[in-house]
Amino acid sequence: MTKRKLLTFALSGTIQEEEKELTLSIFLRLFFIKFYLLGLYIGLVTIVFGLGEFSNIEQRAGSSIVHTFVNFIVLAPILEELIFRNHLNLKLENMVLALLLSIILFWGDWFIVILLWYFILVGYTRIRKIFISRLLLIYSSSIIFAFAHHYQIIDWNNSGTIVDFFLKSVPQFIGGLFYCYIYFRNGVIVSMLFHAFWNLLPFLSECLRIAS
Repeated sequence: MTKRKLLTFALSGTIQEEEKELTLSIFLRLFFIKFYLLGLYIGLVTIVFGLGEFSNIEQRAGSSIVHTFVNFIVLAPILEELIFRNHLNLKLENMVLALLLSIILFWGDWFIVILLWYFILVGYTRIRKIFISRLLLIYSSSIIFAFAHHYQIIDWNNSGTIVDFFLKSVPQFIGGLFYCYIYFRNGVIVSMLFHAFWNLLPFLSECLRIAS
């Protein structure tokens, strides 16, 4: 049932009111569906390209467990949901907040140009009252969310890094779709909590690296 609702959301961007009830069972079910899909994708890529393709997927969070916890479990879920999801309701205050946070976090990187153009275009459609489908917003924000995680590895003179970028970005794109579903289903606070819960996986992995 949950998988069918996710598929309906991915194809139409719609959520029925009766499916917005949140329970621990549904929360965990969503987590394991995401885990299954990403595990399947990583397994296929590993078979084709080798295990090294997914080494060092997450950016290093720091040299201490406390610093790593703050980055993975606190800052990343809050800031990323505020930038990449919370503006999807097209409320002006949420769009302005997302834009300001983007400028603060990405200023000095060429990626800020993409973010600025994205928010300018979305803001323009809102001001001019131009219809923009929810589905377009969902996929656009998920693509940019994925882009934000790995754009640093791109060397436009090296096609290998571009292929590497696309392969590594797919998990974040899938994650972006899940966070969008949860955002429209239960709001930004729940999407932050789900994001933080998911980040326990890279957090524990990073803790093992630090400990060793």
